Amino acid sequence: MLPADLYLRSGLRGDTAYLGPRDEARHCAAAGVRRVEFLRLQQLLLEPGRPRVTLLARSLRRGSAGLLPLVGEARLPQPGGPPALWASEAMVDLYGYAVGKVVQLPLAGKLQRFTVAGICATTRASTAR
Repeated sequence: MLPADLYLRSGLRGDTAYLGPRDEARHCAAAGVRRVEFLRLQQLLLEPGRPRVTLLARSLRRGSAGLLPLVGEARLPQPGGPPALWASEAMVDLYGYAVGKVVQLPLAGKLQRFTVAGICATTRASTAR
């Protein structure tokens, strides 16, 4: 069962379409809307010869990290450090991610640094895709 009354996708699977700030604001202001969450997906190839991974980018409200299905500890980055990244168990197995490790992801044509803040449990359904 899906936890929302409405889901909207701005592009077809694999497309890079997204809603701009004005469109997001219009959805938030629509009559009858109590809450809106935006999510962007991007396929990344971190190393040739290894599987692509999917980056899910979304905002987490302060304190909402406790809602993630974490395995083990969570540790937010130091002030001024690279922003938090919540990795899957598959990233531990494939790339050696660990809480506190600083990693680089190829975004917007250059490498961006992130701090692994926690490891999220991977479910069978998500690994079977």
